[in-house]
Amino acid sequence: MHITADQYPYDASSTGLSAIIPGWAMSGGNEPFITRLKQRDAKLIAESEEILRERGGADRVMITSTHGAHPEWEGKTLSEIAERQQKDPVIAAMDLLIDGKGSISAVYFSMSEADVKYLMRKDDISVVSDGADFNYDIAFQPHPRNFSTFPRFLRLSREWNLMPLEDAVYKMTGLPAQTFGIRRRGVLKPGNAADITVFDAEKVTDQSDFVHSVQKPLGIEYVFVNGSLVLDHGERTAARPGQVILKDATPSEGK
Repeated sequence: MHITADQYPYDASSTGLSAIIPGWAMSGGNEPFITRLKQRDAKLIAESEEILRERGGADRVMITSTHGAHPEWEGKTLSEIAERQQKDPVIAAMDLLIDGKGSISAVYFSMSEADVKYLMRKDDISVVSDGADFNYDIAFQPHPRNFSTFPRFLRLSREWNLMPLEDAVYKMTGLPAQTFGIRRRGVLKPGNAADITVFDAEKVTDQSDFVHSVQKPLGIEYVFVNGSLVLDHGERTAARPGQVILKDATPSEGK
């Protein structure tokens, strides 16, 4: 078996606040889920408390978006919210989920920076955003990995002296292309697709944080996709040459 791994350079993950609620409570869809949160029997509370402990506790969970339900709590930790409301953290979480109709976004600072740094050094682990294709005018603040994963990896690699620049670039380009069997991409050579990012190796950096994540990185001047300029002096052009890439597809075969 061909075993691979990838990683993003953050010590926090992101998912819904409902991740601290046991899976069985969501059976049947959102409406029964909300009903169970309102009933909050002893079993549900006990299991939720245990999951919250496993994720590092209420002070390690930060609310990033309530999708309009309680914007005043965005950027606050679950422990801060619970303290201000004079509630148990699990009860505060359940009330938030009820008000948000089950949709509350959070980040979980449950990883170790030492572990993150250790894995970043590995030359057989690809860099991945685990993010989505957001634009810069969204109305909420998702995990900063959606905007800054790759410039952050380059910055940390530079500041922590983790590896030569060419190895850092390989972990973001050639290695994932090889892993997914994508031919003619990931490496710059004659005959390959001209997917090129031009950046200042000493200045490229991320600007996103967990409270203000929708930020453009610095130090990236030009981007070419399939040989067409799509980023010029840091600004998007009108070109849209991208295409969905299938495994083992050449640029002309992409669909």
